[in-house]
Amino acid sequence: MPPLRNAVDRARIVQTPDGAELQVHIRGPADAPVTAVLAHGWALASDTWRPQAARLAAEPGVAVRTVRWDQRGHGGSTLGSRPLGSAVLGDDLMRVLEHCAPEGPVVLGGHSTGGRAVIALAAAHPGFTADRVSGVLLAATGAGRLEATGPGRPLGARAGAAARRCAMRALGLAPGAVDRLRLLLPPHAGAFRAAVRRTAFGPPPIRCTCGSAPS
Repeated sequence: MPPLRNAVDRARIVQTPDGAELQVHIRGPADAPVTAVLAHGWALASDTWRPQAARLAAEPGVAVRTVRWDQRGHGGSTLGSRPLGSAVLGDDLMRVLEHCAPEGPVVLGGHSTGGRAVIALAAAHPGFTADRVSGVLLAATGAGRLEATGPGRPLGARAGAAARRCAMRALGLAPGAVDRLRLLLPPHAGAFRAAVRRTAFGPPPIRCTCGSAPS
């Protein structure tokens, strides 16, 4: 039986520079040998990981500390002013780590969009990943090219991303049009699946053909 203080969540708010407030739930002993930081998927919340957090905190002798949070715009977290994308989710993950797991080894777990946050963190902070991350779990997520950011991003890519954001905002303001579109393009249609795959998980992965190892 774990101590009561390790069997319940401790809530914390982590603020981001653009004004988002991230609701964080921490469970387990502060002196645990490792911290599991768990990111949920699109349209879900940190409760997705609640059973795993409870199990990890209750392991006798090897209790694991868990940190899970509501992604911005989900659950108890506010949206902030930055447009959503892999880069901002990776930045949020880094901020959660800085405030809630500043020391010791961590294992990162990401489901769906949460996995994109983990990949974005690794791309933006390779030194941190090498020094602090002991393991990574990616569940039902995409591993394609991350969005290019900064001044060097091709104009066509920036224009395409802006067009997609405008289209999503327009659909959000016209629920009737969305319902009619669903009738024309039901979820089981191949075109619907292809659109979800492309918009939610990004471009197809870059395939690498590696030569055989020298004998």
